[in-house]
This record gives sequence, C-alpha cells and structure tokens, in this order.
Amino acid sequence: MASNSITTTYEEPTMVQERPLLVLIGFYYFLQFARIIADYVFSAGLLGEIAVGIIFGGPLAGILPHEWEETWLTVGYLGLVLIVFSGGLDFDAQVFLRSIPIAFIAAFWGVLLPIAFSFAILWKAFGYPILHAFTAGCALSSTSLGTTFFVLQSQTKKGLNVQATRVGTLLTAIALSDDVIALVLLTVVQSLGGGSNSTLGWIVGKPIVASVALSIVSPIVVYAFRPIYRRFLEVPISRYGGYRGATTVGFLVLCAYLAISFYIHTTMLLGAFLAGMTLAVWPSDREGVINYKHIFEEIFDPLLKRYFASLFFASIGYSIPFLDLFTAKRFWQGLVYSVFMFIGKLLVGIWIPIRDLVTKERFKVDEESDKYKTKIHSSKPNKDSWIAGLILGSAMLARGEIGVLILQVSLTTSQSNAGSDNAISVMDNETYLIGIWAVAWNTIIGPVAFGLMVKYFGQRVIDSHWGDTARLRIERQESIYAAPTLNTEATITQETKVKGTGTQDNSDV
Repeated sequence: MASNSITTTYEEPTMVQERPLLVLIGFYYFLQFARIIADYVFSAGLLGEIAVGIIFGGPLAGILPHEWEETWLTVGYLGLVLIVFSGGLDFDAQVFLRSIPIAFIAAFWGVLLPIAFSFAILWKAFGYPILHAFTAGCALSSTSLGTTFFVLQSQTKKGLNVQATRVGTLLTAIALSDDVIALVLLTVVQSLGGGSNSTLGWIVGKPIVASVALSIVSPIVVYAFRPIYRRFLEVPISRYGGYRGATTVGFLVLCAYLAISFYIHTTMLLGAFLAGMTLAVWPSDREGVINYKHIFEEIFDPLLKRYFASLFFASIGYSIPFLDLFTAKRFWQGLVYSVFMFIGKLLVGIWIPIRDLVTKERFKVDEESDKYKTKIHSSKPNKDSWIAGLILGSAMLARGEIGVLILQVSLTTSQSNAGSDNAISVMDNETYLIGIWAVAWNTIIGPVAFGLMVKYFGQRVIDSHWGDTARLRIERQESIYAAPTLNTEATITQETKVKGTGTQDNSDV
C-alpha cells in the first residue's frame, strides 16, 4: 500500500542556485560585521542588522529567497520573545510599585501625543482621511519592546546598568504599556476595516480586560505559589536537574504564558515578560539554588545576541518597502511627520522633572563602599532630572516591529475587504508609506540618541536619586569587594566583616 505522506528529499545545497549556501553564509557574516561597526560608530548595533536586512531582502537587492524571509521572520519573532523574556528576568518589581502613578500617566501620554499629532499633521495639514490619520497614530504610539530591551542590555554589557535604575524600570513599564495599548487599538482598526458587526465597546474592552486581568492575576498566583516552589521544588531542581532542569522549567513557564496570552487575545509579548518576572521571583537566595537569570545569561544570552536577535532586526529591515519610499512628496511629508512623532515620544520624559517638581523625597547616595549619606531632594527639578527625562524619552523613540506590524496589518485589512459593504478604509498606500518613513526614522535615531545619552550621562543618572536602588548598591559592593587590592590583610578583614554581619540593606529608595 502506497504511503500518502509527504517527505522532503535530502539533497546537498548548491552555492548560488535554488538553495544558495553562499548567500546564507554571507548574510549571517554581514549581520555580525554590520552589528559590530554600527555599535562602534553609533552605539546601536541593531542599525547595522536592519541595514543588512534591507540590502539582502526584497526591498532592495532581493538576494534572499522569499521562503527564507518568511522563515526568519518567525525565528526573529522568537528572538523578540526571548528579548522581552530576559527583560522580565531583570525587572525590579519593588521599584515599579513605587512608580505606578507616573508609569501609567507617562504611558498614556506616550500614546495620546502621537495620535494627536497624527490628526494635526496627516488630517489637518496634509489632507488625508481622518481614519487613516488615526490608524497611523496608533502605529506610531507603540514602542519597540525588542529594541528597548536590546539597547538597555547592550549598555549593561558595557558596564552601565541603566536597566537596574529607577529610570530603567520606569522605561520598561511604559514601553510595555504602550505596546499593549497600541495592539488593543490595532484590534479596533481591524474590526472597522473588516466590517465587523461586533459592538465597539466589546472590541475595545476584550483585549484591555484580558491584558489587565493577566497582569493582575499573574503576580498574585506567582507569589502564592512561591512558598510551595521554594519548599518542595527548588532543592530537587537545583540538586538533581541542574541547568537542564532549570531550562525545562523555564521552557514550560514561557510556553504556558505564551499560550495563555494568545488564547485570551492579548499580546504574547506581555506573556513573555510575565514569564520572565515569574522566574525571577520564585528562587530564594540560598546558596546552591538555581538562579534562572544566571542560567539565561550563561546559556541562552550568547545565542540570542548573535543569532535570534540579529535575525529579528534583519526581519524589520526587509519588512520596509525601501524603494517605494523615495518620491519627493513621500519623503518630505514622511520627514515632517517623523519629526512630530519624534517629539511625541521624547516628551514622555517630561514627567520625570514634573514628578520631581510636585514631590519631595528622601534618598541615599552611595559615596563610599559601606557608607550612605541621607539627603533631602528639593522640590525644584535639577539637571539630573532633565537628563533622566531625556534618557527616558530617547529610549521610547524606536517603533520597530510593532509599528511596522500595525501599519502592514491595517493596509492588508483595507485592501482585502475593499469590496465589503460594512468595511471602512482604515489605511491607503500613501498614508502607509508616510507611516513607514516615521517608523524608520525614529527606529534609526532612537537607539543612537539613547546610546549617546547613556554613554555621556548614564553614570551621572545612576549616581542620582533616579538611579540609586538597592540592587545597584549591592552590585557596587560586590564589585568593590571583588576588586584586586595590594593590601591583602585589609581586604580579608573587610570581607570577614561583611560576611559576619550577614545582612544587606535591601530597602529601595
């Protein structure tokens, strides 16, 4: 009886024909080479990877087969999920809880300003339909989570742990909130463009309720399960499973959150972030216990940085219709629109000096290894507040994958439902290309601006009241005690003193 199963014939790939091995080698090599050059010149290696994606992909040279582009789009999205997952592992929940009011105000500010500017520029100034302006504003209200986390982690590797500061925690919360809101707005746009008969309230409310419920229920369940994990699972996993057992647990938790997020119709990136937070909270501080963050950094982080993340940023590059952008009208309108979208996100940082203006708080400054000096922060914003605000605003600029996704889905929805009686046009080709210009400019300028700000002012912010947290103080102490010194006797005495106390100042300021 003949089998009906379909199999793939295993053949040796060719160098330049149907399955060009040389193209694969060249593409991967130039991704790494361009990342190193762009990181050295612009302090933003992802720009080189985006450029290679544009050159090798369909928008320009068309060197990559289309099937490869689709495959690497999926592999690249896995890279995005892992980037966001690692951001969850680094997230400081205690600092975030103290910053909830400013985080939500700034998040809504970062959504409303781009939409308002879109109405003013695309509808009033350029004369495009109001619904098209709204759709473009929804796309530009997002923030590229992948780019944000990747740039934060890149600066951490260079010795400036901005991600552990109050500004870094605030940035993570705002960027995640903006993306959830933008993807909720995308469901509204899809329903309008597809002629859905559902009520607008349910269209808007369903993803909002799902996202809020997952964000609230998940921490409750995680903290309720933590004593059980620490008592019954932590030691067996660490003793018998080792890094393989920890990897299995991390894989199961991540897959569970991704599945839950997908089936309750919220973004899977929120699920990836919450999975990282879960694995960061569960382990205790006992000696010999598996730390999921360390496992990720040692095993998966090198693979993520050199493979998955590179393909993710390259996939952004070949998703941009590069040649279609270059007409005089599209260029100047796209440039003007990009400037206002730049301003709309940069102004998110204004809430840091505003917060300092209306509050008065105590904070500690680590002047020496074991001495903290208490000061009173005046209600008048100082230079550090404005610098912290600029760092926050510049990190919000990149739109990247979420902006391109919303624009492309909106255009496809309008084109595929053009003949439907109930469908409404939510995007045309001209508005789409102007939006792509804005996404491209902001994704290019944002990481460069953020990298330069951190390079020249990052240490100042870390030492200020917007940077000093319990986690940073512990890291400073560890680096001081681990540093080599000529006075061996003094070092041993100091280490003995630290170990003898057995306590650490874990209070956040």
